[in-house]
Amino acid sequence: MKRLFKLVEPGEQLINDKRYDEGVSYFSKLIEKFPNEAELYNKRASCYIYLENAEKAIEDSTKAISLDKLNLKSYFRNLRCYIFLGNVEKAKYYAENGLKFSKKTNISKMNNKLFETELNNIIKLEELLKNVKLNYQRRKYTNALKYLEEAFLIADPTLEQRIKLRDGISMFGNISTNGVCKEWQLFRGKILLKCKQFTSAKKIASTMTNKYPLYLHGQFFSTYMQYIYDEIPTNDIIMKLKDIIKSLNNDDDNEVDLFENDDILNEVLDFHRAVEEIERLKKKHNDEYNQEKYKSADNGYYQCLKTLDFYELYGISYIKLLSNISNTKSKLNNYRLSVNYCTSGIEMLENIIIGSNKKKVEIKIREINKSSFKYLFTKLYMRRASSYRQQKFYEKAIHDYEFLLKLLPDDNEIKQNLNDTKYEKENKNNNSKDNNSNNNNNNSYKNNNSSADLNTDDNYYTLLGLKFEDNPDINTIKKSFHKMALKYHPDKCTGKSSIQKEEAERKFKKINEAYSVLSNNDSKQAYDNKLKYSNFFKVYFDSKPDKTPQKKQTVSTDELLDRFINEENKKKFFFGWF
Repeated sequence: MKRLFKLVEPGEQLINDKRYDEGVSYFSKLIEKFPNEAELYNKRASCYIYLENAEKAIEDSTKAISLDKLNLKSYFRNLRCYIFLGNVEKAKYYAENGLKFSKKTNISKMNNKLFETELNNIIKLEELLKNVKLNYQRRKYTNALKYLEEAFLIADPTLEQRIKLRDGISMFGNISTNGVCKEWQLFRGKILLKCKQFTSAKKIASTMTNKYPLYLHGQFFSTYMQYIYDEIPTNDIIMKLKDIIKSLNNDDDNEVDLFENDDILNEVLDFHRAVEEIERLKKKHNDEYNQEKYKSADNGYYQCLKTLDFYELYGISYIKLLSNISNTKSKLNNYRLSVNYCTSGIEMLENIIIGSNKKKVEIKIREINKSSFKYLFTKLYMRRASSYRQQKFYEKAIHDYEFLLKLLPDDNEIKQNLNDTKYEKENKNNNSKDNNSNNNNNNSYKNNNSSADLNTDDNYYTLLGLKFEDNPDINTIKKSFHKMALKYHPDKCTGKSSIQKEEAERKFKKINEAYSVLSNNDSKQAYDNKLKYSNFFKVYFDSKPDKTPQKKQTVSTDELLDRFINEENKKKFFFGWF
């Protein structure tokens, strides 16, 4: 025995030096010489655990138990290995037997307590996993995630030390969970995806591809994520799914998966059908759009969206459909709904690419620039800005154009749109000020919206910056004309946008037209009477109705004219034709 201990020492040193592969080789040679020594199998099992080869560790520990039924370390090692593999039933078996033989040897009460604790934890695991499956089937994904992550903490106690400040629905965020079986990690990825935690789910898919390339359920999840992120053509997705379906049909059940092999196969088949159906519908409705059948395309895209909703396939394909619908809504002049669909697309795209839509602008810009979906961001923001502009929500449109300019600082089209929108906003404000100024005049005609009733572009006095009620003379009209003509002269528009130039030219023509009318006494008198006459009838017909019901009266045109002349004579302010 002393000789064996001396032979073991170099192998233990290899373990201490973290040279585990060499440790396996060393103890394998000793086992060839001493095949009935349980301790040698224990030592080699330790090396396998450090190498994350739980299956080999279980083989050696089981052999050690067969050589020595009171070898408590091997019972403990096996129960931990089976938890790592996700086989709770086998872990429970070794916990119960370890506790039984610990009590039989009665070497230490600490051993009894250790096995009792493990057994209680395994019973908790069984209950937690049952709740995970139940809540997932009921589509209560947040609850399912909560129970599953509690199970993770039991399976890998080191996770508790690595948990950072909780941000979002997952307590683990993006930290590595490789101390937990691949089946549970995968299931967590599926739940995170249902909760729209795209970046965390994508990281788990990457782990499945790189660490467990032969795991069929992992292959399916990785293919699923490739579809969500639109990473490969849909035809390639369909081919991959067909291969996975074929392999699953020939594969035995994985006893540690939370779902039966048939359940997984049905999930893959459903996904395969959904992808093919959506692809067929999109092609059909894209053709309708290209034929300018916007109403039909709009309805069709919406049905595609409902299909994706049914299968809970939220990803880039979903966002592209939101973009398509926003486009058809815009074509159908429904700018409010166009904005809504753009906003939904932007928020989901930010969640997929950035991980949240609450990040600072600088972070958003950086992440979008790194993304392969920068074009999709640009398209959605441009359309939303345009739809805001169509509704005259200039502030919101400007906000989107300014964001786009940070994203694409050299884009001349965005610069042009931003300048045009600012100009339209300024024009709107100026017109509003003019109308407010006119409405505050105390003249009786003004109180009844006489000259202000006409649009600024139709009222010759307002065009020249004058008030009809002031009855300006020819000199005042001439001075105002020179001032306004100078302001809107085409030569003043150098460097301005095409829309600003067109607006200035149109205004300049109107100003000249106004001056040609008001600078001639006869045409001015005719125009003044036109304003007064049109206002009188408008006041009469537009006045608010008396709430008291009255008999309907018939009023002739002569009576209306008599009333008008009488009113003007009373005010001593009449210079018309009557």
